Amino acid sequence: MAAVKLGHPFSKFLLDQEANQVCGTLMKCAFVDCINPKLSTLYPCTVCERQVHHLCSNDLFDPENIAVYFCSVQCVSSWKAHPGEKSVYDDPDAFEIVGPGQSRRRLASQDSESTIAESEDSGCSQSSVDLTSDSRVQVDAYGIPVKFHHYRQLRKRDDVWDIAHVLSSPYATGDDDDAECFTHVRVLCALRLTSRRNASEDAWEGALRKFNHTSNVKDHLVAKHSSHPIGKAEATKRVKRVRRQLEDAFSQVPGSMTTDMTSVDHSTKGSMKQGALKKLWGPSNMQLRAYIAKWLINDGKHITVTHWLPYNTVTSESFRSLMEVATGKPDVVVLSAQTFNDVLAASFLRFREVTKRLLEMEYTSVYKRPFLNLMHDMWAAVFNESHDSGVVQKKISSRIVVLYDVDIGCMAHFVMSDTAPAARKLSKLYEDAVPVDCLMHVLNLCLVSSGRCTPGGPFPEGANLVKKTRDLNNYFKTPQRVERLLRVQQHYGLPELSAMVDRDTRMASTVTLFQKSILNYPALKAYFQRYEAYDDPTVFARLSKENWQTIVQGEAVTHMLADLARIEVQREDQISSELLVLMRLACDRLNANQFRPYDVDALRTPRTTAKTLPRTIIDATSLCASAAICLGRIKAQVQKRLANVSAESIVVLFLDPRTKDFIDSVVQRSTDSPGTGDAGMTEEKGVIEEGWMLLRRSHSAVFQAMYAAAHEVHESAGEISPNLDLVPSMDDDDMQCGAPLTLEDAGRWSLSSLHQEADEVLDRWLSHNVSWVQVAVQQADDKGMTAEVMLVRRNGTVRWSLQGLFKHVDVCQWFKKVGAKHFPSVAALARVWLGRVSSNSFQERVFSTGGLIMSSRRTSTDNERDKMQVLLKQNSSAIKRVEPHGRSSVVSIDNVQVS
Repeated sequence: MAAVKLGHPFSKFLLDQEANQVCGTLMKCAFVDCINPKLSTLYPCTVCERQVHHLCSNDLFDPENIAVYFCSVQCVSSWKAHPGEKSVYDDPDAFEIVGPGQSRRRLASQDSESTIAESEDSGCSQSSVDLTSDSRVQVDAYGIPVKFHHYRQLRKRDDVWDIAHVLSSPYATGDDDDAECFTHVRVLCALRLTSRRNASEDAWEGALRKFNHTSNVKDHLVAKHSSHPIGKAEATKRVKRVRRQLEDAFSQVPGSMTTDMTSVDHSTKGSMKQGALKKLWGPSNMQLRAYIAKWLINDGKHITVTHWLPYNTVTSESFRSLMEVATGKPDVVVLSAQTFNDVLAASFLRFREVTKRLLEMEYTSVYKRPFLNLMHDMWAAVFNESHDSGVVQKKISSRIVVLYDVDIGCMAHFVMSDTAPAARKLSKLYEDAVPVDCLMHVLNLCLVSSGRCTPGGPFPEGANLVKKTRDLNNYFKTPQRVERLLRVQQHYGLPELSAMVDRDTRMASTVTLFQKSILNYPALKAYFQRYEAYDDPTVFARLSKENWQTIVQGEAVTHMLADLARIEVQREDQISSELLVLMRLACDRLNANQFRPYDVDALRTPRTTAKTLPRTIIDATSLCASAAICLGRIKAQVQKRLANVSAESIVVLFLDPRTKDFIDSVVQRSTDSPGTGDAGMTEEKGVIEEGWMLLRRSHSAVFQAMYAAAHEVHESAGEISPNLDLVPSMDDDDMQCGAPLTLEDAGRWSLSSLHQEADEVLDRWLSHNVSWVQVAVQQADDKGMTAEVMLVRRNGTVRWSLQGLFKHVDVCQWFKKVGAKHFPSVAALARVWLGRVSSNSFQERVFSTGGLIMSSRRTSTDNERDKMQVLLKQNSSAIKRVEPHGRSSVVSIDNVQVS
């Protein structure tokens, strides 16, 4: 791709210099082995200012570094010795694009029948020699001493031998008799090694190698020089071959077998026991390699240190024994490392193609309107050398272009970030995108402010209570204590619940810690009433009765928001409209007059859980002092961060047929919350009106795009207006004429009429009613669902229950089967807005996975392969939905969330 990139600096340089080629003055090049006498444009040498062709300079140094020119090896050495300059070969990736240049062309023209002495005289393998008297060792253009003759191996037609030259005589790197003799030298590696600053005279010896076959050279090229044209071509060839083999292997019916009659040893028939049958059927070697590689890439539901399967899993003796028993072949061939790497590269290439096609199809399905959810906040904090938002934005966009050849600048509709100012600034760089805060971070900020240091002043009691509870649970880490706690639970018939070994992470997990501690309270109390000599009873005694009361009441205050942060926000199939309703419900619960704390003394059975443990009802005025402080602080944080509904949220509620008639009740604040009254009602009406106008503008844009797409199809069908200029004139009175011809004007619709029709469609959408009971029955799997679950009576009026609708109705399925037929423009908008991501939990899981895989424990593994494995693993479920049973074509993109 870089070779055809328009912004490539070397390509731009050639285009700029084309105009000077004609009027240039014919001068002699200072390069001693110049073979470009017809080139007229010369450039001054950076060191001695003698004129030299840029192609000749490329033979001596990096052809991509167009800022410097050299006419001899001596000038190159002088320039590299300058302390103010930095060699491009200090970068391990910079040398990859360097080739033999003109030297390779001279080698290709060498007579195949010439002798080694003749090749020495012609200088075909040494493009230039440093013959100065002050030079310690005379070297050629690759930095190899001229006394070691090397040349392209004769009668080898493969291009890989252009960079793997054969030595005229074997070379040993040691003085002892057991020193290994090398027969080849890798000229690209020699050029890289000798071009480093302060390189030793024998640095070129690191490029020595012994190649027995062409395949050995190809393996080296693919592994070390994948960006070189020859290495890139070989890697592409291997990937195509592996993809063809994978398609053949996966196209067969799973479990199908092939005959292997050669494995039958007829001489041993007599020695076999009667009734014993030797296996005559088994998978082919190609099938084995394909499915073993697939197992290594996709094994486990979560990638952790224990679930991730590296390649060396299949190299163990136990795995080989397993394959021998499974296949019945004592000489079974297990997957090799090279084959696994090729399969991984082929699978990743297929994933890139599918992802590109998926993005393009989704972009077309929404009439080329933005639709992507871009999550980026981890870029601003993790593994990023620069916090400049412009640099990060370019990194994100350019990386996606490299991987998928897709520009997400026009596709990004929502930009997810946390509450950090740097992340918000980066969101603004995507001009047409809507910035969205991560709701998971916001909820945890509200929770942590309720129990620790907040703008309302320090609250050390809350932090100390959390620390004491953590210490109590972390006390049960040793197997001895865990086993004794289990015996206590079994003796008293309590829930067999292990203590939660908790770490200081998000505050939402602390609420879970409180719940498990309350549920485990009788077992913990009984454990420390009769403690052993090795126990420390003060761990439990530090939590007084008042502390347990605060834990119980604090959990009652915070558990609604904690459930949202831990569960609802992080659900992959969560619809944004549903989350808005649940958020409003949780905020209203905080302003209620009653709370439901756990009954600590309630009877427990082995099946009791945190959901089934009985709760009591207390008034808000009956809360203890610490719980009241916690409630006041969390209400202030919610009022500050979550109380105001944005215009974008109103658009989401309008586009969901389950909530479009209940927007007032969703937006309306609780009567006990601050800001209610006439001013609050005016503000709410203003937000609803702003959201309605935003919806109208968005719908008009989609409607115009739909009309433009239909107009293009209309014209492509050949229904273009005919050319009436060719119709002949006829003034004869005998000719009888009928009605004048009326042609339909393809552009008869004006912009104002399109806006008017779009508004009419939107009005019909708002007045459209759906019988949700019938829809729920059609979508339900269980036969026992009744209408009472979805209907409630309030103030004498029967209304739909939003919680019941959310539970029993899949709105995406309804849009696919019904809504898209009657309201295609609204369905296209809902496809985008209802899929708005509310948290970056998915991205954090990917980053944590990458941290585990690409840690110091896996330093011997190539990071590029690690990235492939992470992406393939995290997107495995989406790949299965897009390509069921490994078929090569994209089957369906419905319900596939692209982020």
